Amino acid sequence: MAKQLLVGNGFLVPFSSAEKLLEDGCLLIEGNLIQDIGITRLLQKRYPQSEFIDAGGGLIMPGLINAHSHLYSSLARGMPFGFAPPSNFLQILERLWWRLDRALDGEGIYYSALAGLIAAVRCGTTTIIDHHASPSCATGSLEAIARALKEVGIRGCLSYEVSDRHGSQSVREGIEENLRHLDWCQEHGEGMISGSFGLHASLTLSDDTLGECRDSVSGKEVGFHLHLAEDRTDVEDCHKKYGKTITSRLEEFGILGPKTIAAHCVQVTDKELDILGQTDTKIVHNPRSNMNNAVGAAPIARMWEKGLRPAIGTDGMGMNMILETYFAYLLHKHQSSDPRVLPPDQAVEMMVLNNSRVAGIFFAPKLGVIEVGNLADVIIISYDPPTEINTDNLFSHLILGLEDMRVTTTIVNGRVLMKEGRLLTVEEEKVRAEAKKISARIWQKMREI
Repeated sequence: MAKQLLVGNGFLVPFSSAEKLLEDGCLLIEGNLIQDIGITRLLQKRYPQSEFIDAGGGLIMPGLINAHSHLYSSLARGMPFGFAPPSNFLQILERLWWRLDRALDGEGIYYSALAGLIAAVRCGTTTIIDHHASPSCATGSLEAIARALKEVGIRGCLSYEVSDRHGSQSVREGIEENLRHLDWCQEHGEGMISGSFGLHASLTLSDDTLGECRDSVSGKEVGFHLHLAEDRTDVEDCHKKYGKTITSRLEEFGILGPKTIAAHCVQVTDKELDILGQTDTKIVHNPRSNMNNAVGAAPIARMWEKGLRPAIGTDGMGMNMILETYFAYLLHKHQSSDPRVLPPDQAVEMMVLNNSRVAGIFFAPKLGVIEVGNLADVIIISYDPPTEINTDNLFSHLILGLEDMRVTTTIVNGRVLMKEGRLLTVEEEKVRAEAKKISARIWQKMREI
């Protein structure tokens, strides 16, 4: 019989259709699945031999999902520029990110992943959908990240960013790394590690490369993970070279579809939104990154009006999904000068239910919702506000109570990764010490590129 674990004595927030909030809620985990839900004392009486984790009156929630991340950005924090600060998006790519990804080696890839995954555990992010690039060390890069995922215990979907910017050999290596990882997942993913096919963005992908990438996965049940219309530079490049919108170009190549993730979608027209909706392509919003790069604000309100349901990711700006959602909530009110835009219930739906739909492409049973039979990815958040929590104000608490929230316990696939603030799977101090040494070496290499 699989080990049984009760998590109770808290406000259970299942995000299911049956229940919005359960006071003194409790759930039973058996193996890697949620097997029962109810009141704490009743479940303790029903399962007296189970180990009990006390939420201490905090929030018991499904683990959070990051629908678009870049783990290698863990080594960018505090990085000195060493050159004139970039004044536009293309310069940000050329002077910062494309230098960093070229400087990455095997150690850098592995330890940046470990550092980012530790941050995820501490933020209650239990699933990441990652988009990787390391053109000087493409072969085996996803294997290094997968090793870090297994060591920390986080669930992840990985892809490698194919781009023309380093020539045909780099394109071939990127394609082969995606295909190798997809094959690896069939035998070794164990329901915890999955794959997609990574592409950079239209402006660094020729027609020949797009066609080659599409043809390489012909017959496979796989979609793509790419950046779409993040900045006007990408849009103008596509119009100049091909005389069409990015979305139209991608649709013609068969890149869009229900298994494809289109990150950003900032500079898109209404017609392009219609195409994304008709193809059921999954849109992922990244508000903090968009603000940091000064590329604009995605038309989130317009997406909702059209029946589209954007998910949310961090695009390398950490792993805190509640913080990311808080910024989305504020950004679109500010951008539209309308306080009614993106109310708390929509913002939370984007973070939880829309992200759950994206994760459902890669993982089964279901993630992101606490229901019997779903995967046991669960977090406890310490939260003791000065006001009442009830079904009517729950979403406002989740958005506006951020400063008083602290994730104390993180459980993934039924395994406790962090308990009462202490990581159980990796030695955090050793990882940080090694990452500091490696990041200094990577930064020096960046100066020489």
